[in-house]
Amino acid sequence: MIRLGVAALLLAIALIWLGDDAMNSFAGDILAIKPLGARWFEIHADSLNLFQAVVQRYIWPGLWDGAVVRVLQSPAWLPFLVVGSVLMIWPRRAP
Repeated sequence: MIRLGVAALLLAIALIWLGDDAMNSFAGDILAIKPLGARWFEIHADSLNLFQAVVQRYIWPGLWDGAVVRVLQSPAWLPFLVVGSVLMIWPRRAP
């Protein structure tokens, strides 16, 4: 049940941010898609900087440049939509 709750929360965030991008695009008559990194920076810049430091210093510097930066440059709603959808359709383990 917790998995479905987390999935619903992630999908709700994805839909809110997708709607925000759509409204900004319609209002400005241009395609305005805000990347995940920009949204994270707006919400809490210190945690983004800490996450970068931890990945580069303690995990693997290549991971930051190779994968994390690409995810942070993707539309903000996309990772939430993907992870939420996977959690939603993931088969339930038998008791």
